[in-house]
Amino acid sequence: MNKEERLNKINNDIKVYLNEAKFISNKCRNRVIKILGEEFGINIDKDSYVEYQNVDIVISNNGSIIIRGCEFTTDRDDIDKIEESFNNFKVKVDSFLKKKEINFETKNDFNNIINLIMIVLLLLIICVITIIAVKSIFSGNLQFTLWFVIFVLPYIIPNLKENLKSRIESARIFLKRLLKRHK
Repeated sequence: MNKEERLNKINNDIKVYLNEAKFISNKCRNRVIKILGEEFGINIDKDSYVEYQNVDIVISNNGSIIIRGCEFTTDRDDIDKIEESFNNFKVKVDSFLKKKEINFETKNDFNNIINLIMIVLLLLIICVITIIAVKSIFSGNLQFTLWFVIFVLPYIIPNLKENLKSRIESARIFLKRLLKRHK
């Protein structure tokens, strides 16, 4: 690859890192810009990018860094020095972003496991309600049975039924996905 292509690849990679950091937060994006400045040996003025929503960073042919029209000169005028500084930047930013990254898959799996536990608890509640109702009928305690059937069951069963239905459907989808993932 010639110098122009290598520089173009570096600039594109920097844009990718900035977009990934911006997805996490503006503070994270600002930290990535600070790391870039540290690796290229310049002090990037925070006022030149903090208030802007989008920040474009370009490394020019002479090694200077241009951020939203502000040019910061570096002593990296050779493409090999630029690439070396960029590779150091890449290592630091990768480890930084890995720490800040939100792992939706793990969080989602955790929520699905809690959902499975809730299904077991709801099924236990249904069993307890059924046992109480059957015991009161067979023991001849008709007053308790009548009170239980008229006042308690209408409030518990509809909510329990809808809650259990939605949870079972979510659990079915999770288990199906989990089985596909481990095949």
